[in-house]
Amino acid sequence: MENERIERRIDDYIQSARGVLPDTFETEDLLEDVRAHIYESLQHKTEQRPEADTELLLKEVFNELGEPEDIAEAFGEQRIGEDRTDDDYRTWKILGSIVVKIVVVILAAWVVNQITNGMVDFWLAVGVLLVFVVLEWFLRNWQFEREP
Repeated sequence: MENERIERRIDDYIQSARGVLPDTFETEDLLEDVRAHIYESLQHKTEQRPEADTELLLKEVFNELGEPEDIAEAFGEQRIGEDRTDDDYRTWKILGSIVVKIVVVILAAWVVNQITNGMVDFWLAVGVLLVFVVLEWFLRNWQFEREP
């Protein structure tokens, strides 16, 4: 009976935290980590003070963790730090993508020029292929903006 009450209180705490956190896979991982931490802390406190009431020990664990809003705030600060490194990664990824696209356009224009024995001007082929690259970029951005 007491175990059911403890389980219910832990579930209520996790549900409260879930309500203030964004709905992502990271959130689910975080909540599982919080749940594991609660059980580990409760077990540790029970081993240290076996005569103490389990409900009281659980309340101590919750006090140490803080309110679910505190967890959400700490999670938000962690994500902001990750977003900064993600921005650096995105910048390098975009620059790398641009370099690769330019190299591919130049090589493809050269191949077209060689296959046609110069009938298709190299610079004309570069221009046409760059137009396709830009159109592909706009189309890709448009698609991702429209996804829910």
